[in-house]
Amino acid sequence: IVPGLDCSSVRSDEYKSAFFLMEHLIYDGRKRILYMTNPDYISTTAERMRAYHDTLNKHHISFENSLVVVTGPNEEDGAATMENILATYPPPELPDALFCVTDLQAVGAKKVLEKHGISVPETISIACMSGTRMAALVSPAITAVERPMKKMAEEAVRLLLTKIEDNSAPSERIVLPAEMFIRNSTKKK
Repeated sequence: IVPGLDCSSVRSDEYKSAFFLMEHLIYDGRKRILYMTNPDYISTTAERMRAYHDTLNKHHISFENSLVVVTGPNEEDGAATMENILATYPPPELPDALFCVTDLQAVGAKKVLEKHGISVPETISIACMSGTRMAALVSPAITAVERPMKKMAEEAVRLLLTKIEDNSAPSERIVLPAEMFIRNSTKKK
């Protein structure tokens, strides 16, 4: 979404989704949550970062700048970042949870943890935003927030058809809830 641009849009509620995913990790007893975030130019970054901060504050967990790592969304990015984290925080100093922005990133990180003999979720839980079916196909399956893509597409088509029928129709901004799928990559500590 481009600020100041008057056009219709359909999106999921990134703040609430990230907040509830973080709370899931915290309610599981996780306190040192590493956040693999996007670069600032990606529109969802600010909302998710605010949710990360707000959730930590709500639960009286100190923010550690070193636990926020800017990286890319791909499997290779997650793997490279996890290798760097392991060099910085060897067990037992390793964070106890990993909050990724995509399922591919989470899969890359998980592969590196497994390569180093670090157990998911016993030692470190993994959860991600922007989940797709990929999150459910790996073992252990990754806890993920999934956007309602079909509903988002339906709403986008409806908005487009409305604008085609009446160019003066007002712009609408639709925010849809996402769904969290709790899977085996997270568990109580």
